Amino acid sequence: MVVLSRNGARLLSAAYLILVFTLLGLLGLEPTAGSADSRVRTAYLKLVFNAEGKPEPTSGCFNVQEQRHEDAHWWSKPEVTERHDVEHLLKKVVAAFKNRDRVSLLQMSDPAFRDPKVFDKQAEAFFQQFSVLTVKEIPRSIQINSLILFFLTFDYQGKVSSAPLVFRKASENEFWFLPERSTSLDYFLVSEWFDTLSRNADKADFYYCTSAEIGRASYRVPITSDPAVAAEDRSYLYLAGSQLGETSPPTELATRIESTMSTLKASLTAYGGAALLPTFGPLGAKRLKDWWATADASQRSNYISAVVTQKPFFVFDLSPLIVLYTKSDDNVPRIMYLTPDEKGSLRWTNSSYGTTLDRILKNGPLYDAAKLVPPFSSFLIRR
Repeated sequence: MVVLSRNGARLLSAAYLILVFTLLGLLGLEPTAGSADSRVRTAYLKLVFNAEGKPEPTSGCFNVQEQRHEDAHWWSKPEVTERHDVEHLLKKVVAAFKNRDRVSLLQMSDPAFRDPKVFDKQAEAFFQQFSVLTVKEIPRSIQINSLILFFLTFDYQGKVSSAPLVFRKASENEFWFLPERSTSLDYFLVSEWFDTLSRNADKADFYYCTSAEIGRASYRVPITSDPAVAAEDRSYLYLAGSQLGETSPPTELATRIESTMSTLKASLTAYGGAALLPTFGPLGAKRLKDWWATADASQRSNYISAVVTQKPFFVFDLSPLIVLYTKSDDNVPRIMYLTPDEKGSLRWTNSSYGTTLDRILKNGPLYDAAKLVPPFSSFLIRR
């Protein structure tokens, strides 16, 4: 992430930078991709996997409503009639920033974020930001479930950056501004996608799922189980998966996974702590080596046993990411992420590194569905 100059930083609120400008630094990279024949369309975005700090798009998909504005300066133009959509609310919010209108901003903010002490700090941070930044354009928004992110392009001292303003749809004609940075899964899925796409704007089309990738999906999973989200707004994951095991038909992927697991278990069983294991991702291998130096014999033995007793029973093929579900004698589902190295060999990635996808795959309805017989049968797409 690019950081503003020291002089510029003094003018800007550090707290606000943490809350809102998580994407600041994507200099001059406002992306364009996909069909532009409709201002509003259902788009299928690629899931981004953070492989030990390096974000990579996968063939997993999730649907959103993407709106493109042909006139990127639409937000600054007066309206002839009163409207009650989220675009109108965004105009009013930006106006409140520029006019330092705390009262109006409070009225437009989500009631859940109206704590006076916190709100006043947030409002002042917004006011400071918009006194020194120039909004150049607001070319697009993305709605995922009830969350709506507008990506604003700013000019600050000759440098162009993008960052989101976030809103929540409460009902068909009721929207709220979220003054705090959202911690929701929806927010992070879209933000990570936009961040990764923006850094690779010359390959923008690649970050949208193709019809073939969507058609390849065998499982459809709701991103949220919140009953307040209207059916027409609900976003889903589209994943290609299959069972593994003796009773499952042999496939090239299953054979590859079996070979990878055998090699990984053998290397870990023989590990002495002197080098980095090539069967792990670089960061995981380093953390294992560091931990090994401080662990006693019993701790090492328990760790090795916990890994080598795992038996794969299901896989989501989100190429290049392989999401492997395993079980040992305790019958508790566990997850391993496998990604190819530069030679194409699979290695255990993120063995000690958390990601946004963990919130989907290791918790909630999808994780619970791993315990079903057959696994994930409640989300199977029946054709």
